[in-house]
Amino acid sequence: MAKRRQAAAAVAAGPQRGHQLWSLAPRKATTGAVRRPIMNASSRWSVALALLLPAVAVVELIGNRLTERIVPPMSSFERAAEIVRRGHLPGDLVVFAPDWMSQTRVALGEWISLEDELRGDTFDRPRLWELALDGRRSPETAGMTPLERHPLDRLTLTLYRNDTYMPALWRAHDEWRSARVTIGAPDGEKPCPWQEREGRHSCAQAAGEPWVWVGQVFISDVGFRPRRCLWAHPTERGPMHVTFADVPAGTRLTGHTGLTYAAFRDVNQAPVFLDVEVDGALMGRTVHPGDVGWTTFVYDLPPGPATRTIRFTVTTPSQGMRHFCFDAAVRAPPEDAG
Repeated sequence: MAKRRQAAAAVAAGPQRGHQLWSLAPRKATTGAVRRPIMNASSRWSVALALLLPAVAVVELIGNRLTERIVPPMSSFERAAEIVRRGHLPGDLVVFAPDWMSQTRVALGEWISLEDELRGDTFDRPRLWELALDGRRSPETAGMTPLERHPLDRLTLTLYRNDTYMPALWRAHDEWRSARVTIGAPDGEKPCPWQEREGRHSCAQAAGEPWVWVGQVFISDVGFRPRRCLWAHPTERGPMHVTFADVPAGTRLTGHTGLTYAAFRDVNQAPVFLDVEVDGALMGRTVHPGDVGWTTFVYDLPPGPATRTIRFTVTTPSQGMRHFCFDAAVRAPPEDAG
């Protein structure tokens, strides 16, 4: 009985030093709420990237599967290359549609030269090989006569005869050194002398502007196609005249006008005019709009002497950012070109 009274008294008095009283009831925090660690910005980015990486991998896998469906297998291009290898003749041109089908350059690059890439037209080519995807057509083969066709799964290799074939007797971009370049002024034409070191006819003194000159350049047009032409930046000081003498007589004059990509994107949309004269007679005027990258002109030449004088006159109402160039060629039918 005495022991029971002692135990009851101990419970009533509470826990003694060196002893701990255990309870099943939840204990209240006596030092405030427990704080969770705060993530800094770098930690959040690390977590986000870790979660994003698998998603990127999935997208890449899906993209690879879609590419395999869009682009034919390389074996089809290799079969096309074997056919071209057996039938290719000097002067043939290889084109493809659509333009983004770069596998053609890998498989058929042996027959795609730098001169081919710089072409302004197809008048110089008697035949064209076209490799097309899913029935597409290259604009350069429009109106041509098909000679043979080879289906290759989703690709089609077609050999065309160029019915407009007319080789060049003379090209302006080959003869620009011998040209006579002047700037028209009220007191007479001012010469633009040839500068051997720069390889151009400089009109800096005649026009008072250093960017006015004539010489061969390579530009990228609005379609990022490389083009070879004669730089002829117009000036408001007067018309620019580019004259070629002793040009072989032909039956047709073809040419092109172009603006650089930067000029095409500029807010100044002023047109550039190119007048063409043969032996003093005006053949016509080409108007190059400010929002067009590359244009073509064709003039039939009247009968005349064995050599001709051709003058090109470049003008514009507003010269700002008119990065203009042109090219031209005199042509004759194959039987006359010799």
